[in-house]
Amino acid sequence: MNLDAGTGDNPARKRVATACEACRATKIRCQPSDQPGVCKKCLESKRECISRTTPRPRRPRKYASHQDQQLQQAQAAPPGPSSTFSIDFAVSTGSEIDDNFETLRDTHDVVIDRLFPEDDEEMSPFPDSGRSIQTPTSSSAQSHSIHDFHTKPSFNVASAESLLTSFHSMLTYFPFITLSEDTPIRQMAAAKPFVLLSILSSTSGSKTLQGHTLYDEEFRKVLGLKFVAGGERSLELLQGLLIYCAWYPFHLRPKNKQAFQYMRMAADMVHDLELDQEQPDLNMWSDTPNLTDDQLDRIRVLPSFLATWKRGKGIEVPYTSWTARCCELLEKYGKTQGDLVLAAQTRMSSILSQASKTLNEKYDQGEEDRRIMVAGFKFELAQMESSLAFPLSISVSLRVQVLFMKAFLDSGTLLRFPRPPSSESHKWEPCPLSNAKLHDCVYSTAAFYQELMSLDDAALSCFTIVDWSRPILATILGIRLSFRIPECPDWDSEWARSQLKLDDYLARMSQQKSDLTPASKKVDILSASRTVMSVVREKYQKRLAAVERQGKSPARITCPMLDGSMEPYFPVWDAALNQPLMMEALGEGPDGQPVFQDLWTAMTTGWAHDEM
Repeated sequence: MNLDAGTGDNPARKRVATACEACRATKIRCQPSDQPGVCKKCLESKRECISRTTPRPRRPRKYASHQDQQLQQAQAAPPGPSSTFSIDFAVSTGSEIDDNFETLRDTHDVVIDRLFPEDDEEMSPFPDSGRSIQTPTSSSAQSHSIHDFHTKPSFNVASAESLLTSFHSMLTYFPFITLSEDTPIRQMAAAKPFVLLSILSSTSGSKTLQGHTLYDEEFRKVLGLKFVAGGERSLELLQGLLIYCAWYPFHLRPKNKQAFQYMRMAADMVHDLELDQEQPDLNMWSDTPNLTDDQLDRIRVLPSFLATWKRGKGIEVPYTSWTARCCELLEKYGKTQGDLVLAAQTRMSSILSQASKTLNEKYDQGEEDRRIMVAGFKFELAQMESSLAFPLSISVSLRVQVLFMKAFLDSGTLLRFPRPPSSESHKWEPCPLSNAKLHDCVYSTAAFYQELMSLDDAALSCFTIVDWSRPILATILGIRLSFRIPECPDWDSEWARSQLKLDDYLARMSQQKSDLTPASKKVDILSASRTVMSVVREKYQKRLAAVERQGKSPARITCPMLDGSMEPYFPVWDAALNQPLMMEALGEGPDGQPVFQDLWTAMTTGWAHDEM
């Protein structure tokens, strides 16, 4: 469509020089719009506005055959009115966990096998450990049109109020926002709509794995429209994203990488909003800063990010002096008890991150330097625990975090990541494991197990994804302590099993309620986590039975050069080799005749009579 503007700035004098193809096809008047190059009709219908640029074809003056006429029309006539088309994107939908958790069990079955130490085939009780996990390919995954997102959902007020009430209990485990208990749903939907949507999505996802579809799809749609399409970077968007990542059950979907993508988005927003930089305009370095609610919300975000997520590739928000200052401000001028808990969680997460880097990553320091650093982390943790301004018993999440850190600092490299390749500048030298450190680790891990077994279902249901990672890592640690440790040959695994009582812990964590019938059985995060723990317990019991069978079976006959039984005879062998050649090979018999000495038979006589 060509628009000719008249003289002056009067928009009423705009006129259409050439009608567009869409208006010609519908035989309506092509009127100009406020946007240049698009007519009013095409702008309203979101249609591409195209005008004819070639002259109309002339009629032929002489008669010709029908075939010649068709050829002339094809060569001279321009294309007719342009037709429209739409690009439809297929959005894949994640496979949900079924009612009986068979998919969940199959997913974790082979992965859990890798937790146990490798041994001989006769020792391994897992003949099927080599099979691969059957997962649907991308071509077989279900998909739906992106146009389904345009439907505006309607939420039930009573259901939303119930979820919001449940979230108040969950918020004590990660108190990085303040939420009044008497705030009505409609008021919060008007004031902070994205925060409310993230609360409903994450809370419904923790209550039932299949009933969160409506909230979850709406959350992802709005997040994409705001962050990607709209380029929005706001504090409310960051708060909602942190809520979603904290309580959404990503740990039950080990192949789902969306949690990493969301946290990268959150890290980008922290940098874009400059929340990781000092803010002198707020006058926070004064002795008596007057902080508003909005300023406190901005201060809480940076510690909450560090307490929510570990340092990883592409997710870098370091603990700086500004972060420490934010924790001090929350402790001194925070308005709720949750501010004190959040500051303590952030400081302890920083200690854990530094300790993990010291034990598991490339470091220039030697073994003794790293031992001193780990001892310093232990002292810092003990000092922090003793200087808390509130009793540790009021926060379940913080109490579990402290017990796990004690076990982690005693574990050495038992919970190490895959070893990095050595280079000329960085050579990987893991700290050797000692019996004394491993004994302390057993006691710390057993105390952690006792704490988890004392928690009821209501407390476990409020766990964040970081809270769930601690029982998972502690279970891996207990499994490695319960069997032989190649780095510590003198380790008494039988004593460790008697102290840990790992089977009792796994039985408690995998115990489902017996009063539930198959029809009333819940499909929530707690039930799914117990299903995974039941798989771990089955694997542990099979492995333990195999160890006991090996202990009762007679030892196999092995080569004396390989099992070390020939070492006492090496001095005799060396003495014999030092003799002259003739004296070494010849001897005098009873009748004075020379005889050949069989040195191999003489030195292995004791081995032949030893009990195998």
